[in-house]
Amino acid sequence: MSSTEELEKRIKELEKEIEEKQAINRELQYSKAVNDIYMDNSILYIYFKDENNVYRSVNKKMADSFGKKPNEIIGKTDFEIFTLEKALEYVRDDERVKKSGKIKEFLYQHKKSDGEIITAIIKKIPIFSSEGKFRGTIGTFHDITYKKKLETMTRGVAHEFNNILQSISGSVGLMRRKAEDVDYLHNKLDSIKKTVMRGKKINEDLLAFSGIRCMDLKSIDIRKTLDSFQELDYEKDESHIDCDIVIKHQPDTWNVKGDKEKLSQVFFNLISNAYDSLSDDANNIILVETKNIELEDGKYVRVSISDIGSGMDEDTKSKIFDPFYTTKNPGEGTGLGLCVCDSIITDHGGYIKVESTPGKGTKFDVYLKAELEELIEEIIPKESKATNSISNARILLVDDDETIKNCISDMLKFDGYEVYCAGDGKEALEMMQDNQYDLVIMDQNMPRMSGTEAYFKIRETDKDTKIAFLSGYIGDNEINQICSEDNKTAYLTKPIFGKELTNKINEILSSC
Repeated sequence: MSSTEELEKRIKELEKEIEEKQAINRELQYSKAVNDIYMDNSILYIYFKDENNVYRSVNKKMADSFGKKPNEIIGKTDFEIFTLEKALEYVRDDERVKKSGKIKEFLYQHKKSDGEIITAIIKKIPIFSSEGKFRGTIGTFHDITYKKKLETMTRGVAHEFNNILQSISGSVGLMRRKAEDVDYLHNKLDSIKKTVMRGKKINEDLLAFSGIRCMDLKSIDIRKTLDSFQELDYEKDESHIDCDIVIKHQPDTWNVKGDKEKLSQVFFNLISNAYDSLSDDANNIILVETKNIELEDGKYVRVSISDIGSGMDEDTKSKIFDPFYTTKNPGEGTGLGLCVCDSIITDHGGYIKVESTPGKGTKFDVYLKAELEELIEEIIPKESKATNSISNARILLVDDDETIKNCISDMLKFDGYEVYCAGDGKEALEMMQDNQYDLVIMDQNMPRMSGTEAYFKIRETDKDTKIAFLSGYIGDNEINQICSEDNKTAYLTKPIFGKELTNKINEILSSC
């Protein structure tokens, strides 16, 4: 082979090598691009530190938590980024991983650049060369702050429900032993009712926090809603603190469009929190005021609730609307109260402002959009004045739970209604073929045929019979839709007590 041929052959070999290396480089660039996309879009915080604990790679999420760009962290050690205490903790754990040669997990508290402290599980992975030399550590950490808060809330809720169950079971047990003492029985029954309402409120808070709310918006006189708190009875037992609730209204306070029960929940929470902040060595007053306010975006009614209690510092004030945040002792609160209040007022198109000074007290200002149309008076009479049932009303009660059905049937019969019972939607339809009823009360979740399925079957031939859904589940979208389109339907939620049930039924029967 001539030298020219050898040269040409060598050139071809070099060209092939170049092509292969270029292909390898393209693959490497592609792999790096895919890795960069993964790193920057991962929900995990990811980093790589070399054998000298110098950061050599950091993903965007990790850098963002420091309030920096990745290139501002790369090339630095923990001692240049964290406090001395934190840096020593991280380096010490890195050494443990290096010596063990195994993947290890650690639980850390990490302060982000915005001041938020998160709880994270960090997995540290030791990296060794093919010769067994330690080359560094890959770290991934996952933010479990929300999970930890859920665990705290769950423990608090479980504790609260255990207290509720204990109170109910204890009261029932004592009632059985003291059946001859009528006054004692009445006191215990009142205690059971209040305890059940505590449980109902916890459920409402949980559902509201989850975004499950059934809103019944009407034009209401907010003054009447607030006046109901004038003689609020606090269950404080031996720790009772004397307190006067003073309510002052602007004489011509505008109406607001809202859900009376939800707004009552908000004001009850705010007034209860004001009460909890008071001490027993002061002339305690909780001041509730209403005032018409005109702002750039419209007219509002401002409801102010002020106390002279312990007050809050700026750090506490900045967290009070956070879910699960509470300043109360373990088991005394779920940390959902103010979070739910804020959500409810936001749903009403309003907002809440708070002013507070440690040792001097707190003021909450609730802004609700004004409803300037004529007030729609509520049909439900006040419980103290009129709770009599509409005479001779025939009611078909539909529920597959025998205990619930018997309980509600007894309540209805006690109030004078003529009650007939069915075990599910199909049985109700069969009974309605030969009988007429003034009202059908139905559970939603039943075997064979649900409440809404039965409703649509009924409406195929009967457009006039009034129907009420009675369910323990709040926020059923299908029922909400039915009730918004059919003015002969209503949505009642469990638990519900005798007089409250009578008032609701009277309202339904009296409506068009």
